Amino acid sequence: MHKLNLIILITFFFSVSLFSQNTKKDVVFISFKSDKCFKKDKIGIKDIYKINFNKYDIIVFRSPIYADFDEMEKENPLLNIEVNKSFIRKNKDQIMSLSEIKKLGYNKAYRLFRNVKHILLIEKNGKNKVTIKKVLLNFSMEE
Repeated sequence: MHKLNLIILITFFFSVSLFSQNTKKDVVFISFKSDKCFKKDKIGIKDIYKINFNKYDIIVFRSPIYADFDEMEKENPLLNIEVNKSFIRKNKDQIMSLSEIKKLGYNKAYRLFRNVKHILLIEKNGKNKVTIKKVLLNFSMEE
């Protein structure tokens, strides 16, 4: 009976550990601050954000209104909300800055962004407000 309890306990902690690892990688917050290496462009009605690691290694995010045509037909736009600036202070441990992304390097950063479910970009838009918007990793460099 003692061995059975031990097995149940180990299984429980293993499953909790796996669950906590998965939830950490579901969302990545990125702090946007315009810089020579982190730029914002507008193409049509969508914003394009580029992180330049060097001349050839560039990570591109796009922020369209809808993720795809199916979501457009359902009238289900991507997340784009305005919140109080205190959000940054309260969640600073979970928000990646450009310097943290650059420390990872292009390959690790690209893998990180490719494997998370949601990438949320935080952009300051006024004295006390920030915009949090869901961005999509762009797989083609032609945009």
